[in-house]
Amino acid sequence: MTTAILSFTIAGRVTFRCDSLGIDDRRDLEPDPPFASWAQRYATANASRELLLDLGVDVGRWLDGEQHWLGRLIQATAPVVLEIETDPHPGPVERAALDAPWELVARVDPTAGVGTVAVAEDPVDGLRDVAATVTARPGAASPPTHEVQHARHLALDPGLLLTCVRRLGTSVTPRSASPYRLSVAFLAAQPDGLAGLDVDREEVAVRQATGTIGIDLAVEDSGNLERLGELVAQVGDCDVIHISCHGALSGEPTLALEGSLGERVDATAAQLSLGIGRKPRLAFLSACSTAGAGDALWSLSADLCRRGWPAVLGWSCRVSDRGAIELAAALYRQLTIRLPLVEAVAQARLGFALGPQGAEWHKARLFLGPAGGGAIVSGTRPQPIWPDVLGDPEFLDPRTRRIRVAGPDQPVVHRRALQRVLAALRDTRHPGVVIHGGDELARATLAARALRRLSRELPSVVVARDFDTPAILGALSAQTARAEVDRLAGRYRERVRSDPGQLLLALRGILEGPCRDPGGGALVLVLHGFDPVPDPGASPDHRRNLGPTQLVVARAVIGAFSGARTASRLLLTSAAPFSVVTDGGDLADTLFSQSLDMP
Repeated sequence: MTTAILSFTIAGRVTFRCDSLGIDDRRDLEPDPPFASWAQRYATANASRELLLDLGVDVGRWLDGEQHWLGRLIQATAPVVLEIETDPHPGPVERAALDAPWELVARVDPTAGVGTVAVAEDPVDGLRDVAATVTARPGAASPPTHEVQHARHLALDPGLLLTCVRRLGTSVTPRSASPYRLSVAFLAAQPDGLAGLDVDREEVAVRQATGTIGIDLAVEDSGNLERLGELVAQVGDCDVIHISCHGALSGEPTLALEGSLGERVDATAAQLSLGIGRKPRLAFLSACSTAGAGDALWSLSADLCRRGWPAVLGWSCRVSDRGAIELAAALYRQLTIRLPLVEAVAQARLGFALGPQGAEWHKARLFLGPAGGGAIVSGTRPQPIWPDVLGDPEFLDPRTRRIRVAGPDQPVVHRRALQRVLAALRDTRHPGVVIHGGDELARATLAARALRRLSRELPSVVVARDFDTPAILGALSAQTARAEVDRLAGRYRERVRSDPGQLLLALRGILEGPCRDPGGGALVLVLHGFDPVPDPGASPDHRRNLGPTQLVVARAVIGAFSGARTASRLLLTSAAPFSVVTDGGDLADTLFSQSLDMP
């Protein structure tokens, strides 16, 4: 790999260095450099292959200059990296240089087209920006001025593979690579009122791209920055934070994330930096306009790098949902097979250009801080303390393996329902959650995915279909394998046979005793298949009656969790909503109810 540096750190001068080629030149900058003009042309022309080539030729000719920097650089050994270097806190000219479309660098060559990649026109549907419209700055794109049929983008030349990266600050030794396989903390956000993202397919594509090596993938479904920060803290050191959402570039660049109820909450670079503790080796902002400044002072990616993030990959403008997914899969494939970051981006870009959304190849931009770049991983083994979250068995009850759920490579059909269930399980206002409606596979799958997301906080105990009181105590004893739980369950096991109401006291003792504290015994008790008596004529939202045995169990279990001083939680699945009538009212009113029959 050959690295060249185009530096703007000296006021009024531009320096070009390439140790491999023995180049260390400099020249004066024009009083009004063309960078802002290029950015404006790019904003109005990025859907036209011919106009992009024409702009790329202008960028290439400026880079070449009288000293023939580009002409000398293309003699280097591939892949070739061109770093656009600025001060850590760049001034106006440097910021304009950071926002220029260097990825387009092109040369007019009579042999162009031989050994280069052909791409299609830019897509217009399924965009990842809030408005889903072009947000170009004023100015119309001019017709091509060069013979673009003889021009080629050097990034698409497999024999050169020119990759442009932007670095804020002088390069220093990067953080050492992880000795394990790639680890990613993944956040998907699609607030109410915003659509167009297939975030579940993106999660699946990322996992599939890593092949048999696999990936340590921790997913935060809430769409919430606070929860992402907690996830990163819980799993420890991670290589990548991947945020899949809509982006907005009106005024200060932001990501459209979610509040606790799915409402839109915009996050700025400052808020992202405050929300995440230890910064990852790479942040991938998979949203529109996260690497383009527009009329803002900073792009979101550049702003994060100046705040200390080692490396940030974003999109220069609007990007299609399908394109974002394809590049993510291509990049994670290259990182998984242990390519250094910059080379992985170059290879992923070339592969992306060959795909269905190849016209968007130029939109991905990599920003680096002083310590950014280098290898991300150096191994292929899973982290011993961070198992592959998506590699769990395809059963709600992994011990007995009787309740099958949809596989981890299948999208989450009821994503908003999953978010609500997770939020309710983490809340203390309800003693428990009941998932009802749909078919059994849907209910079991939603429950399993909720448990999988909570597994870092709370392990689960699953009781399925057999709901007599001794069975519940037996499941707690067997599945927790804790002496104190076993002792309390044993004390009440015979009592509940003769008096099922004693189950409330037994559970309360367990919940406020050995299963009270998070990380120290607290758990999720799951009652799956807690179905009421069938009522064929009832509407989907009508509460049915429970059978006598289930009614006793429901009163005891819900009563035990109600008001208990415990971090343990209760989750039930049922074919239909049900009532739990007592002298004091209906205990079902205290549960958080999530229907799979309604939005």
